[in-house]
Formats: sequence, structure tokens, C-alpha cells
Amino acid sequence: MILQKLLDDFGITEISINNYRNIWVEKDGILGPSDIHFESEHQYYLFVKEICRDLNADVSLLRPFISGKWRDFRVHIASDHISQNHFIISLRRIKTKSWTLEDFVENNFLKPNELISLQKIIREKKNILVVGPTGSGKTSFMGAILNSLPHNERCLILEDTNELHIPNDSSVKLVSYDEEQELVKSVHLNDLVKESLRMRPDRLIVGEIRGAEAKDLLLALSTGHSGSIGTLHANSASEALLRLEMLIQIGAPQWSLETIRRLLFLTVQIIVVVNKSEHGLRQLNSISKVHSLENFGLVIEPYEFNTFPNSNKWDGSGRSAF
Repeated sequence: MILQKLLDDFGITEISINNYRNIWVEKDGILGPSDIHFESEHQYYLFVKEICRDLNADVSLLRPFISGKWRDFRVHIASDHISQNHFIISLRRIKTKSWTLEDFVENNFLKPNELISLQKIIREKKNILVVGPTGSGKTSFMGAILNSLPHNERCLILEDTNELHIPNDSSVKLVSYDEEQELVKSVHLNDLVKESLRMRPDRLIVGEIRGAEAKDLLLALSTGHSGSIGTLHANSASEALLRLEMLIQIGAPQWSLETIRRLLFLTVQIIVVVNKSEHGLRQLNSISKVHSLENFGLVIEPYEFNTFPNSNKWDGSGRSAF
């Protein structure tokens, strides 16, 4: 296979194919052009068909986008019908290593005092939202949190793409799917949230909150499923709450803003922000807690980290209103 060298290079985390001669790769956090390319448009077309066959799906006018797990990658394909006659493929490597929180300390993603605070948050079963931009390490970090849980805590992992490792034998995973055939019913993430409540979860784990399932998830959390975890694309804690507001309004446009904010206050306790620098370095940026609900909105403040003797206390920027 033309791309085999790129697929086998574990330093490469992303492969972006714009057309058969234009391929870019992210290596060590930096995006750059690849000197490997397909020989012809037809050869590239056969590669697209190979992926579609493995996914048991096909891009078409009826289904211009497909996504799923292909080999060790999360793959997304945009049809040539809507992208100027070229298929566009995005491949993101799924981490095969099951990380622990201690691994993140060793790799300078976490500081030791942050690790102690996170362990306390997890032990107290606070609901955690892990947020950050694309490629910042949200999924890997959430996987590390899962690996720190007791073996007899039953997690219901809900995903659109099969990425997270099941942490113990008592836990299970549900993965959504989207079918273009009229006789086959699609199963979306909000369907999985509703069904998971009948499966005795100790914790609900949502791979990525990005649609109307936000309403169903937060309603589920308000019924007492503490210690649940989800990820969300956002650059800060306040931006994450704003995005959640908008997603809930998609699922429940009849709800007032006051109702939505009260639901957020009851269900979201800790917001962990991770990011990736321009040099490709991934790190924990902040840990915040939802402090109170005021007339003007939710108030968030930095979580007070546990510290070791003679260590500097984390200098959070103070409260911020949302």
C-alpha cells in the first residue's frame, strides 16, 4: 500500500489527504507535507473504496460523509461530490497504549500536585468535563482517568467512534451508528444515553458531547449518576459552558436559559482544560469548578490544588463569570 510507511510510523498522529498528490502529516505535534503520494486519481479512488469496504459503508450523494474506526485510526471521508471532485480523508491515530495518570505526570502533561487533586476529584465522584481543542489529548486523558477507577465500578462508555478502552470487566461500551438504508434504524448518541440508564451504570462516560445528546446526558446526570465524564471541544471552562448551553438548546429549544443554567449547575462540577501548544506540546491547562449560580449566570473558579511542602501554590487567575 502506498501509505503503509505513514501508517507504520507511530510518530505520526494525523494524516490529512486533500487529493491524490497532496498529503499532510502531523508528527510530534507539527503539521507538514509528506513526500509520499498516490500515483494517480484512480489509485486514490481504489484506496477510498478499500476503506469504505472495511467500514461497511460508502460515500455517495445520499451520504456525503462517513466516519469510523479503520485499522488503528479514526477516519473521516468527505465525498468528491461536495469537495471539488476530490475525496478528502482525515486519519487520526487511535492510541493503542492504555495511559495512566502517572504516565501523564512522567510526560509532563500533569504536575504531581495536579495528579493528587484529580485523584481526589475522581474518588469523590465529581462529574468531570474534559475540554480542549482538536488533537489536545482529551480522549487519551479521559482514558487515563478510566484506568484509575476501581475494578468494581461499572462504566457505560458511549461513543460515536470506538476509541476508549474498557477499563475493567464490569464495564461495557455502546457505539452509535448511522445507516443510509431506510429499513435500518440509525442509533445516535442520545439514544445510547437513554438506553444506558437501564444498564446499571455507576458512571456514564461520553466520548464526545457535540449535539442534542447534551440535554439527555445532563438530565441523566441530574438523576444521581455521579462521577460521570465527558469531553467537549472548547478552549476554556467558560467557553465549554457556553457551548453546552447552545447544545442543550438544540435538544430542548423550549427550555428557558434560566432552566438550562440551573441544570448545568446541578450536573457539571469540574471542568478540566487541556491544550496543545504551537510546538505540539500537550499539557493540562487548568482545573476549574462550577462555584455558584447567580442572576447573571454561572460562576466558575480555579480548583485549589493540593500541594507538597515547599511547592508553589497554583496561581489561578481568580473567578470568572459566565
